[in-house]
Amino acid sequence: GADETQHEAAFEFAELEQKFRARGKGPRGGLGGGGGDGLGGDGAAADRPKDKTVLDSKKGYAISIMLGAGPLKSMPFAELKEALVRCREEVFTQTVLTQIERAVPSKNETLALREYAGKEEQLTKADQCVFHLQQVPRFPERVRSMLFKAKFEDQLSHVRPDIMIILGAGEEVCSSSKLHKMLELVLLLGNYMNSGSDKAGAHGFKLDFLNKLQNTKTADNRLSLLHFLAATVEAKFPDLLTFGDDLRSAVRAAKVSVPTLQDDLADLRRGLTDLRNELAEHYSDELLAERREARRQARAAEKTAAAAAAAEAEAGAGEGEGGGENGESCADAKKKGKKKKKKKEKRKKKGKN
Repeated sequence: GADETQHEAAFEFAELEQKFRARGKGPRGGLGGGGGDGLGGDGAAADRPKDKTVLDSKKGYAISIMLGAGPLKSMPFAELKEALVRCREEVFTQTVLTQIERAVPSKNETLALREYAGKEEQLTKADQCVFHLQQVPRFPERVRSMLFKAKFEDQLSHVRPDIMIILGAGEEVCSSSKLHKMLELVLLLGNYMNSGSDKAGAHGFKLDFLNKLQNTKTADNRLSLLHFLAATVEAKFPDLLTFGDDLRSAVRAAKVSVPTLQDDLADLRRGLTDLRNELAEHYSDELLAERREARRQARAAEKTAAAAAAAEAEAGAGEGEGGGENGESCADAKKKGKKKKKKKEKRKKKGKN
């Protein structure tokens, strides 16, 4: 309409096309012109070779997230590798170690990275990271051991309260004289009920027998053996009615899930055993001493080779520069030779005259 024509007149479309055309295109390339690398163009991106990857996509994603935050964001991979060798906990936090453990390469991926012969920068950042880290001796085991150490205090603090409650309950059960007296009365009552049978005269009973006190009913089925015991204690042993005050931790201990606690403790024991075995088999004092000696010999050999190469280079330079006595240069030696020759020729002329 008229308004649209009026608005169009306000624009310099020739200038618009000139400034916003896609690179490599004419003035009609337009926004998002195909093949250009202006807005929406993909020319340079299409021409650039894609980064190579060996890792599984999920592993690569996990490593990429890890590299995008924290102290690892700007750390060179060689320095990251050295930090892993030295077990630097400020770099390899529990979060970082968890991500790495999830992305530990498989045997095929490790083999592919070790046999990779191309340029390192052609790999993705995640692959470059793992390429350096997997060079650390026993890389997966080291990560697992460091992660166990990082999680150990948290895991221990999680199970410690339940352990302390159970230990406290055990001490209360062992030290409560009122509870012991109550159990004696239960034993006496049980032996009387079992008199005349082969179960009479027992010196003790299993704790699950206490449940039978409630299940054993009177002839009219109105009361149980537990009611009879309670009435007897209330009438004859009133001081025992407060035996529950001696077992405050036992009430809380009854709420602890023993199977879950046992599983948690088994995980801690298993982790400690694996860590001890790893240290004993691969990081014993003897093995560490052998490795230190091997590194010392390797460094000494490198220094010897470097010194020999330097001496050889110096000798070669001396031969190139020296041509006369006392290390004269070739030019000086030639000049000296010419002077001697001229002196000889003058002496010959004088002799003829």
